[in-house]
Amino acid sequence: MDHVEAERQFVILKYQRDSGQISQEQFISGVNNLRYQDFNGIWWAINPGDGSWLKYEGTTWVPIGIQSTSVPAVGSTTTIPPVAKNDKSRWLSQNKLALGSIILGIMAFIIIPYIAGIIGIVLGVFALKTKNKLGIAGIILSFVAMAVNFLFIFIVSGTMG
Repeated sequence: MDHVEAERQFVILKYQRDSGQISQEQFISGVNNLRYQDFNGIWWAINPGDGSWLKYEGTTWVPIGIQSTSVPAVGSTTTIPPVAKNDKSRWLSQNKLALGSIILGIMAFIIIPYIAGIIGIVLGVFALKTKNKLGIAGIILSFVAMAVNFLFIFIVSGTMG
């Protein structure tokens, strides 16, 4: 998730709350789940009370004075819970394709020193930085490279022995 996706989800939650589809408590809970960590390791969240952006500074959420694209119609003062330890597992689950591509790319590079391993690594790093699904291409490319290598080893060992 990034700030664009967080704000998009915020607008949806605001609409659902304003149209009576969800309660104020559900709105606050939903907005509290929109926090994300940027590339510099900084945690960000939208304040469900006024729609402003908050920055996590170790123990507290600090307002930074920038309004979200849409301010909620219903105002309230709410506290956003601190970043939980399990947010690392959320980061891991969001980046598993990119990390898989990097790991398999390294394995392919070690097993067969061809360009496929390098491409797998590059695709994984690119997917990690851009938060897209290109990591799956790196995984597939790395698997194909390893399969070709194992097939080559099987053919060579069959003809030599």
